[in-house]
Amino acid sequence: MYTIVTLIMFCLTIIVIWRRHHKSYVDLSLNYLWITPFLALLSLIDHNLDHDKISPYIRILPYILIMFTMGVSVRSSLLLRKSRSFWSGFSCLVVYAFLSWLQIFYAIRPDWAIVTWFWVVPGYILFFIAGYETPLSKLTQSKNALWVILGFTSIGIFLRFYAIYIGRVDAAGFWYTRGYGSIYASGIVIIATYGGMAWLQIRDLSKYKFLFILLCLLTPFTSMSRSSIVILFMFIALLFFPDDIHKFCLSYKNMLLGVLASGILFLCVLFFIDTPLIVAITSSWENRFQGLATSFFDWGIRSMQVRFEEFGDIYQKVFEDYLFKGEGIGQYYFSSNTGYSDAHNLFFTECYENGVLATLFLYALFFIGTFYACLGMFRPKMAPLSVSFLVCMLIVHTGGNTLIEKGFAQYITPYAGWVFFFIIGRLISQRA
Repeated sequence: MYTIVTLIMFCLTIIVIWRRHHKSYVDLSLNYLWITPFLALLSLIDHNLDHDKISPYIRILPYILIMFTMGVSVRSSLLLRKSRSFWSGFSCLVVYAFLSWLQIFYAIRPDWAIVTWFWVVPGYILFFIAGYETPLSKLTQSKNALWVILGFTSIGIFLRFYAIYIGRVDAAGFWYTRGYGSIYASGIVIIATYGGMAWLQIRDLSKYKFLFILLCLLTPFTSMSRSSIVILFMFIALLFFPDDIHKFCLSYKNMLLGVLASGILFLCVLFFIDTPLIVAITSSWENRFQGLATSFFDWGIRSMQVRFEEFGDIYQKVFEDYLFKGEGIGQYYFSSNTGYSDAHNLFFTECYENGVLATLFLYALFFIGTFYACLGMFRPKMAPLSVSFLVCMLIVHTGGNTLIEKGFAQYITPYAGWVFFFIIGRLISQRA
């Protein structure tokens, strides 16, 4: 019941956006970019309120609707007068799309492979074009990226307090709230990708910068992920790319205020909420950094060993059996006995599902994006997007988050991949 109502609301929202902006591909893509992360709430509601009564094939309807409306709105003129960098990236995506399509014929579940391809891969191409076409001035006209981050952070905080409400205040139970959906563990990817756009949109607004930094400091609490610490370094880096020294001082002051506000919030929790909550938080984080006190090197090695114990057979098979042929996009969930929807590593997941060759074309575009991100570090106006892209690359690869949750009956969402390729397109565009 709840899922169907939410589904109808999302579909109506998508149709209204398309009706208003179908003549402007840039405006259409930007509006879709702001609502896409919240579509994953369909999975949250279905799993927890309706108890998996709705088929995944129904939950992906909003994504299919976005792909269809973007597809019919794209104009052939958008492919005229483009730079070599654009054609390099576009060609890599097209080849990747073709090779990943071929894997469908070898998939364990061809039905899921084909529908997954349709609501994922075309979005990579369409948002890449949109990112290239979107001028920087258009991107900075709103504060929507900040509200996306605020909304996602609020959901994460709500889940933590929901855990208290239902009595999950022991370490294991509090940690389990992360299992409400990878969209919350991947909330760090939301902030890493949308964060660059948010900083771009509010760089001259002091009051919003304070809110932005406060949300950044809340990320480790809401995601319960070690990778979220990287986000803190991202925003410290952003402070060093103002247009003048006055803005730098203002940003630095806001950061200090954010740290102070977070400290006061923690003390309030410490003194006014039952002690078991504090025990749950500290125990959960101690679990994540268990063994760190002895040696950082040994801790890192042990973490890698755990990964190989869980996914070692997959890593080995990739280079032995999956050079050209994979299991099919979205098939890891069906073919693995680990219980995960990915191999906790984007590279190996892509190789396993689509073959090494297709993955190399995808990575070629990542390398192009990295090159332009490094160049953008020296352009103050582009620095926020460059920092967010580089940080997201770091989190995606070492943190293990994939660009998409595509496992059958899982928390289905392609938001990270779509915004990721939008940023790549924007980075290689030469227009201010």
